[in-house]
Amino acid sequence: QLGAKDPIGKMLYIWFPIFSFVAMGVEHSVANMFLIPAGILAGSGVAISELARNLFVVSLGNAVGGAVMVAGFAHFLYGKYVQKDAAK
Repeated sequence: QLGAKDPIGKMLYIWFPIFSFVAMGVEHSVANMFLIPAGILAGSGVAISELARNLFVVSLGNAVGGAVMVAGFAHFLYGKYVQKDAAK
C-alpha cells in the first residue's frame, strides 16, 4: 500500500510536491491566468500578446511536464502492482 486512505493523509501527501513547485519559482498556467491579467489591470504595461505567448509556452510546458513527470512517477510507483493484478 503506497497511497494514503484518509483525507488528512492525502493532503499531507500532496503538500510537499506543491510546496516544491512553488518554491522553485516555476511557472504554472492556471496561476498565470490570474496573475498576469491582474497585473495588466493594475497598469503594469504588459501587452495582451505577451500574455498569450506566456500562456501558450507555460501551458505546453505544464502539459509535457505533467505527462512525463506525473505519469512516469505514477507508473514507477504503481505500475508493478497494476501489472501484477492484471496477470491474476
